[in-house]
Amino acid sequence: MTGRVLLIVLFLAAAILAGLSQLPLSYVLKQSGASSSGLSWARAEGTIWKGRITGLAYGAQPIGAAHLRLRPASLLGGHVSYDVQWAGPPGRGSGTLSAGRNEDYAIADLRLEASISALNGAADWVRANGGELRIRADKIRFSGGRCMEAVGTVSTDVLTRAAMAWGQTWPDVSGELSCDAGMLLVPLEGERNGAERVQAVARIGIVEASSVEASVVNADPQLENALALMGFVYENDAYIFRQSAAISGAG
Repeated sequence: MTGRVLLIVLFLAAAILAGLSQLPLSYVLKQSGASSSGLSWARAEGTIWKGRITGLAYGAQPIGAAHLRLRPASLLGGHVSYDVQWAGPPGRGSGTLSAGRNEDYAIADLRLEASISALNGAADWVRANGGELRIRADKIRFSGGRCMEAVGTVSTDVLTRAAMAWGQTWPDVSGELSCDAGMLLVPLEGERNGAERVQAVARIGIVEASSVEASVVNADPQLENALALMGFVYENDAYIFRQSAAISGAG
């Protein structure tokens, strides 16, 4: 009798798994609540196991296309995880994306390279000179639209390229990701000649508006006119650049 019950249980489990395997990826995306976080897409092909999303965007920012492959073991933990490969106009990247209850989202092993000039809201001088943003993150986690945990590094050559346009040299700037008051902080810092120092931080939010602020301390006199032309304002012994709502997912 026990053996027969076990066979019935196994049969029902197999039937359930077989049914789940045919769930359309489009249905999974709708149920995940991803759209409430600013994500949108034109088409989702495939099933819960693997598929492809095209016309992907974050707010008004086009992203491109993504290939997803399910990690089945994640279902046992009450959430769903996918290995993701992404490519589009802004750049390319990969990582493991997870979604759980209460609008919990996380991405692990993130490897991202993006053209800053292709991002909506980029300043004119960034678009003119170009530059790449590189992120290597062990984990970034949001809950209820708030950044809860971020471990990783970020670097860019955007200032290096801008300096070259004015006949100057500047090393790449870099920093470590973190969370502050529910916002994802992307800090960048570097120095030249042991005195001239640049600091920048992007505050990225899902619910709240995003912003970018940069400062240059002890600027080379030869760069002062260039900084003014790029929109930097001199205040409190430093050249300051501010821009708001350039990255937010709100459409």
